[in-house]
Amino acid sequence: MLTDAPAGRTIGTMRARLWRCLGLGLLVCGLSSQALAAGRSRPDPDPSDYTYSGFGHDISVYGLVNFTYHGVGGGAGAQFAWALFPNGFLRSPRFRDAFHIEGGLDFGYWTWKDVELFGFAPSAGVRWAVYVLDNLAPFVCAKLGPAVELWDELGVRERKAGLYWLTTAGVLWDLNDAISMRAEWGWSGYHDMLRIGVLFRL
Repeated sequence: MLTDAPAGRTIGTMRARLWRCLGLGLLVCGLSSQALAAGRSRPDPDPSDYTYSGFGHDISVYGLVNFTYHGVGGGAGAQFAWALFPNGFLRSPRFRDAFHIEGGLDFGYWTWKDVELFGFAPSAGVRWAVYVLDNLAPFVCAKLGPAVELWDELGVRERKAGLYWLTTAGVLWDLNDAISMRAEWGWSGYHDMLRIGVLFRL
């Protein structure tokens, strides 16, 4: 009995160590599997799962400033945009884009020396916007249309017609889901143009 006691204690100690090693191994395996799972990149979400309502139709109203060779003119305008491709072309989940057909009317007034000019320019074209942040979307526009000009020089009035074109780049800054601030700068048939206004989503 006395000689068997050390052997029993030795076996008990070995069993305890074995259970400890087994438990420690299971713990290490569990932690490793969690670390590997966390390290793996999650699958990209489907862009259609979070398509933004701002990719629908909208109306923009704005004031404009033209910087011509002879002076500075001012005016106003409005544009209606129809979403041709509301989900855009980019497939990255980090960026959301949309492609619109946009058209409207610009009205401008200029004066220099003894000349006054009123311009009416309807136009239609395209607008492509990409949301780089949740509420900020740079965009580009290109439009074309007829223009009617009414000239008045020392009481002599003349009407002219021509081709009006416009290319701009700007940004949309969403104030909420329905309204955005819109600002753009570009080159047009009336030279440099600055537009600042508001976009309303329909």
